[in-house]
Amino acid sequence: MKKNSFSIIIPVFNSEKFLELCIKSIINQEYDNFEAVFIDDGSIDNSLAILKRYSEIDKRIKFEHKINEGASAARNRGLDIAKNKYVLFVDSDDVLEANALNYFNEIINRNSDIDFFQASLLHFKNEIPNDYNESFGEKILSETERIAAINKLLIGDTRLTEFNVFPGPVCKIYKKEIIDSYHIRFNKEFFMYEDGIFNLEYLLKCKSMCISNRITYFYRENIDSITHGYNPNYFSQRISMIDYIRRIIDNNNLDIKFYYMFIYQSTIDILSFNVFSKNVKLSSAERKNLFITLRNNEKIRNSLDFKYIKKMELKKKVLIILFKHRQFLLLELIYLLFK
Repeated sequence: MKKNSFSIIIPVFNSEKFLELCIKSIINQEYDNFEAVFIDDGSIDNSLAILKRYSEIDKRIKFEHKINEGASAARNRGLDIAKNKYVLFVDSDDVLEANALNYFNEIINRNSDIDFFQASLLHFKNEIPNDYNESFGEKILSETERIAAINKLLIGDTRLTEFNVFPGPVCKIYKKEIIDSYHIRFNKEFFMYEDGIFNLEYLLKCKSMCISNRITYFYRENIDSITHGYNPNYFSQRISMIDYIRRIIDNNNLDIKFYYMFIYQSTIDILSFNVFSKNVKLSSAERKNLFITLRNNEKIRNSLDFKYIKKMELKKKVLIILFKHRQFLLLELIYLLFK
């Protein structure tokens, strides 16, 4: 069986608590034709020392230390360094399943023309689960399914369903040639959904996709992520992202309806993660002020055309219609009862 070459890119920032477990999950893979590219993004803990020690033990480990610019810049630097045909990303507090690379190699050998592959993952908090279902299936998407998966990603539908591409870069295989040919990189201006945009820009250049439900990755839940607290820049980021998505739609001659669908999804995300989130410590009056600011935003206000709203699934449609009619109290009650 042909042994394809992989570059594994791992951004690192103050990861000393979990970094060794991550490294061991990579170097202990049964498959050995890979390089592991660690980009230390200005860590001030012992992460760099750990990387130096393991690079002396295993020559497949490469690392570079740089000033702190965020995960996107670190991943981009990893892409600059990576030399192998296929690329995958791992986060430094996560764990790669023991046979993941073997499985990825098998997939590529069976389907040599695929441009993109996505497997599945399991969330964990402390202990890596060992009782998960190991049965799996895989499917090369038809053209209709491929377009549907891209469209869901385009409108920000991040639910992990059978043929969805979830936005994160992990447990995916990319062709380095496609990334380099179109100079696809993570947008450093965004601190959220930048990975979804990376995937979107990549998939728009792909001709074939394969998706599997096999577990190849263990994702550590992070209570400090943006979705667990109020970030004062969240709103402005989402508005900037709306403009960026519009440019992607225009440049690729995509249906304008996806622009409006993305705005609606962005509105729901702001309502869910900021305005009405139980993890955000705001008074009802402060939540109402955020709601009014959101409702009065020109881009969002001008998008509330029912011919696009009616294309949404029922639950989201109800939220957007209530939002359109400024029903703050009803929305507050819904989120209180059902979140």
